[in-house]
Amino acid sequence: MWDIFEQIKCKGRRELSLSNVEIQNRENEIADESSGLFSLTQLNLLRINKSQLTKFPAALGQLKNLTSLVCSSNKLESLPKEIGCLTKLMLLDASNNKLSQLPEEVGTLEHLTTLNVNCNELTSLPDLSGCKALALMNASQNHLKEFFIIKEGSLELLAEVDLSNNKIESVPLNIGSLPLIKILNLENNEIKELHGNVLNCPKLKILKLSGNELRDRRFRKLVDAPRTSPEQVLKFVRQHFPLVEVKQNKSTVKNGNDEEDLSKGDGSSDDEGIVFSQPSLTIEYPSDDLLVCVTTEVLALRPHLVCCVVRNISLLDDKFKKFIVLQNKLHEGVCKRRLYSTIATHDLSKIQTSIPASPGSKARTGLSYTAQAKDLLKFVPLNRRSKPVTAAKFLTLVQDEADKQRKMQKSNNISGLYKYLQLVEGWTSFPCLLDAAGTVLSVPPLTNGDATKISTATTDMLLEVTSDKGLHACKQTMTELLQAVIDVNPDTDIIVQQVRVLGADGGLRCVFPASDDLTDMPSVRIIRPKKS
Repeated sequence: MWDIFEQIKCKGRRELSLSNVEIQNRENEIADESSGLFSLTQLNLLRINKSQLTKFPAALGQLKNLTSLVCSSNKLESLPKEIGCLTKLMLLDASNNKLSQLPEEVGTLEHLTTLNVNCNELTSLPDLSGCKALALMNASQNHLKEFFIIKEGSLELLAEVDLSNNKIESVPLNIGSLPLIKILNLENNEIKELHGNVLNCPKLKILKLSGNELRDRRFRKLVDAPRTSPEQVLKFVRQHFPLVEVKQNKSTVKNGNDEEDLSKGDGSSDDEGIVFSQPSLTIEYPSDDLLVCVTTEVLALRPHLVCCVVRNISLLDDKFKKFIVLQNKLHEGVCKRRLYSTIATHDLSKIQTSIPASPGSKARTGLSYTAQAKDLLKFVPLNRRSKPVTAAKFLTLVQDEADKQRKMQKSNNISGLYKYLQLVEGWTSFPCLLDAAGTVLSVPPLTNGDATKISTATTDMLLEVTSDKGLHACKQTMTELLQAVIDVNPDTDIIVQQVRVLGADGGLRCVFPASDDLTDMPSVRIIRPKKS
């Protein structure tokens, strides 16, 4: 062994790799302070693998020019604190050993880009804030109970983190302080709850959470499914988990990460500590004039209808475009290209819910969901800016436009409204929702009327969902539509007013949201009206 060191020293080599065959029964020589190994101060790489080595001496710190230290698959129980003297170290691979802790000095290695300590017995990680260049960290298959410490302005280059197969119970609220993280693997831990703060990481593309005891059963099923894509996981987080804000105070954090129990202490104000930015829906009882009567004519075509009103929303700036995009995605997704259900949205201020009596006519209250022959049903289709046309004429116009689009694209693939024409092929009558004045609000499953279209100025909306599959289909879609409203207005306390749907005999067909609705929105605070 001494001969090997001397030969390397004389030749001025900068790399040394020793395997178990070369160092068998000589571990004591390597662990010796006076070993010739530690006089090789020009070494850039030291690799010692698959041996019975249990420790390094403090003399390891003499290898000032070391940039890579690979000591995997040994029996190492500790690393010396003098590792902090290796100021040029870029790679530290101490995987598959018996390390129970890492020296705090590891966190001072400002040139370290890769840290691999998987398959050890670590119960915690040191403060790595000083590792300014750290880009990849693997601490999987240990006994970690907590996430590593995250401080503002540190670890700004960290891109990939693997903490799988540990005992971690939560993700730190300030996870968004890692601006470049792309992959976060937390599989097989003990995480039960997740918050939306992970989405504060702007580059995050892959979030792995399978094998955790997540309380949200839908989310647990999603992340455990083998074919779930990373995009689906992040989308679910975006739609169902709220952001959580942490305000620092004396009792806020432990190691800069974890919330303390704020019930302990001096009874400080509610403005301190953790503030949950959880969106809320306040449900109000229905009004007398805003109801829908379903006639017998529509029952054979599209019998199921659910409505509600949302108030106190904003569609200003880019919110309008975002909401339209989300609505279109719902038509493609939960609505199954309108085969399962159809969505319509209306500006409530443009709807006449009651008409007073006049000579020769009775007062009318509420809306009517009915069916009319396609040659008699007249309306202005959404965004057409035309005179009223019959449903028959509208179908002809849309069919001609679809044919032109096919010819221009030289393809049978068509987009927009045209791809839904097959849904009404052969129909002689169409379902329609009318207000008290007889204005056509919608003609499902094809289009809305232009008279009540929403705009950036809309603050109150009537939401409408129809289906021929069942009332459950309407309610499922309406729940997703309300989630879209929340996504566009995440910081607004939205009011949802119930709307009653009556049959031709005046009996109640449904009211939404009822007491058993909106139970699949765990990230939203539902404030239900108190029974009088």
